[in-house]
Amino acid sequence: MIPPSIIVGVGGQGSAIALGVKERLKEFARARATPLTEKAELDAIEKSVRIFSLDIDHNTAINSRFTQNELLLLKPASPDAMIKARTGYLEQWWPEHITQPGGFINGAGGMRAKGRLAYYMLGRKHAEQIANSVDKLRANAQTAGYGIGTAITVFVYIVGSVSGGTGSGIMLTLAQHLRSLVDDDVHIVGAIPLASIMQHGPGDFQRDNIYANCSAALREIDWWMLPEKYRPASIAPFFYLNGTPIAGNGSDHKNETPFDLCYLFAESNQAGKPLPSFGAYTELIADCIALDVDSPAASASHSLISNILGGLNNKISPPVDDGSKATKSVLFAGAGAASIVFSVPETTGYLGDHLLLHVLDSIVLISQDRGDEARRWLNNGDREVLPNAGQVRLRERLKQAHTDVATGQVHQAEAAPEPRFENVDRKSWVTLVRNQRSLVDDTWLKTLRGLLARNEPIILNELWGQLLVTVNTTLEENRGNGLRHAADLLRGISGSLANRIEALTNEIDSTEPNRPGLRQKLDLGVRRYDEAIERLTVGGKSPFGGKGKQDAQAQAFLSTWWRPYVSTQRDIAEASAELSLLTNLNAHVARLRTALEQAITELERQRVDLRLGLDDHFKQSRGQMAQQDRVLADRALVDEVFARDITNAQTPDSQALRDIAVGFTTSGSSLRTWLLKPANQRGTQAQEAAHLSTAVSSAVRDARNKAADQFSATVQSMSIWDAMEHEFYARVGLGKVDTFLDAVGGVPGTGDAARRLTQYMQSRVSSCIAAAVPYWSLSRANQERYQ
Repeated sequence: MIPPSIIVGVGGQGSAIALGVKERLKEFARARATPLTEKAELDAIEKSVRIFSLDIDHNTAINSRFTQNELLLLKPASPDAMIKARTGYLEQWWPEHITQPGGFINGAGGMRAKGRLAYYMLGRKHAEQIANSVDKLRANAQTAGYGIGTAITVFVYIVGSVSGGTGSGIMLTLAQHLRSLVDDDVHIVGAIPLASIMQHGPGDFQRDNIYANCSAALREIDWWMLPEKYRPASIAPFFYLNGTPIAGNGSDHKNETPFDLCYLFAESNQAGKPLPSFGAYTELIADCIALDVDSPAASASHSLISNILGGLNNKISPPVDDGSKATKSVLFAGAGAASIVFSVPETTGYLGDHLLLHVLDSIVLISQDRGDEARRWLNNGDREVLPNAGQVRLRERLKQAHTDVATGQVHQAEAAPEPRFENVDRKSWVTLVRNQRSLVDDTWLKTLRGLLARNEPIILNELWGQLLVTVNTTLEENRGNGLRHAADLLRGISGSLANRIEALTNEIDSTEPNRPGLRQKLDLGVRRYDEAIERLTVGGKSPFGGKGKQDAQAQAFLSTWWRPYVSTQRDIAEASAELSLLTNLNAHVARLRTALEQAITELERQRVDLRLGLDDHFKQSRGQMAQQDRVLADRALVDEVFARDITNAQTPDSQALRDIAVGFTTSGSSLRTWLLKPANQRGTQAQEAAHLSTAVSSAVRDARNKAADQFSATVQSMSIWDAMEHEFYARVGLGKVDTFLDAVGGVPGTGDAARRLTQYMQSRVSSCIAAAVPYWSLSRANQERYQ
């Protein structure tokens, strides 16, 4: 419930601040309201808070924005009325050197005496109207829930500059007058922008007059804020109405000060930094008062008013009559509002990027040895993919019958021709062998090679298709870390293929003496051909050679030369076909592996860019002035409070992370489609690189959005206070920020969100206080008071 509060803006600057307070209070109400409760929240503002503009000039743009009941005018009817009033009690305080003050067409015209004269002539009825509002607000509060008869403290804020004529002449007088009209449970708080601020305003050409008015007004306020025993005797009550002195503490309140507390706002903070514009100071002071009236810290600050009076004592040693070093309490304070924008979209986007980095680092880009799986894939006998034992299975598949789809012709492997020596004249054996060898070399071997060549691309496409299925499965499974796993799988397959290719190459072309290759064996057989023929014909000229001896010679020729020669030719053809097949398959694997590794490289670049982007994300706004750029939460603090908990809560097997990771490689994404596209359907290397970069960027963007969406509801639930989206409050010299944090943490129904918000605010408070502008030291205010 909003404590009953009255804000009185005195003069043009005070009225602008009061109007800003009214607007900020409505913003607060709307920020915490739902569509169903907004009207009730705004009604509560109307019943708990009254705003007044007390001014001499009726024609200002600010005054025109107040309602008729809120605007209290002090403009006398004519200069003659003012002149006639300069008699009696007026002569006790009217400066003798002001003989022609002029009228009130342009307000007080920078003259303190004219401001006080306007209040002297018309102020009493307005002070009574403000005092009557105290009773009405108290009654509203009792009806609204405090209970009839309950003692309720009402706060009256008197806000205005003392650097011009109106505020300088009226601020103290109004406070003193109100003190005499209200009871003791009304706290009167002043809020005064000092001359260092006002010199930047519309009347900056009157700089000397601005500082003179401010100094004089502050000296008066300082005198009346002192306990009675410390007041210099040279200053006495100077303002009477109908014989009653009200320009001191009031006849009934001699031991009370006109203000319970008076805020002084100077141009710069403790670090010497100013705000960027005059209007920014108006907004800042309005923010401070609005936060004091209605914020998570308001009730705490109101209940601590007595502690404030004791806690903000600035001890000084003034001269006293007896010469002792007695001290006095100066009840002035600085005030500042630091701003935090808790942007739900930006925060969810940031956390999405943070989780995306976690996914890239922990899942997609992790490395794993897949060599064993690659070898199992290569030697999987059930799939009949690659040889299970030696070269037999693959070579048998290379030699299987092939039917030409166009002609219907069936091509198949035939048995190798072999010389038949039976019933052939011994003298014709050489001719028979030569004819059969020509048949092997020119026909049978050519037919075998043709069959192998026809089956090779078919088997290659089959193997490639099965490999792509395996890669696709790897991309979809393995908790989303498909790119690395697929690349590792291909690396293992490529390594195994390289070993097989090396073995086949050695099988065909080895020149090692102890392990000659097939070609060396063939060359050796060719060189021994004539010798074998000669042995075959030994005894051919002898008519006594018997049939048994001839058969033995024929079988010896077939087993020692012919059959090894034919089998070597067959083995060379089959091994060469297998070598060609595996070489082409390995080239396909290498291209796909290169594409995957390019994608991984691009993702790693994206990850680095994300990290650098996150590092820079809040750098520009960190330490900025509160009113110029609302300070967005430091990245490290968001990491500490939110992202750490969120990422630690995710396990590698969590569905949320898997869904995000799988988004890189599945769901028909352009990246996956491009990776699995046949090489002959891709473009040039430059086009491929551009396509890959685009595909990866698209995948990163999609995954980032998915990650951000995952947190939107969580972060939205944390926006439980308007202070979370706007600002938190701190008083100079008070370590009472914890009161606000405890209040936030104790909000019913917020649970862990409130705990995390409290942690967030606690981690943020020190840096925000350091950066808050303005956050004044009293030493600076004192310097201006006595300039």
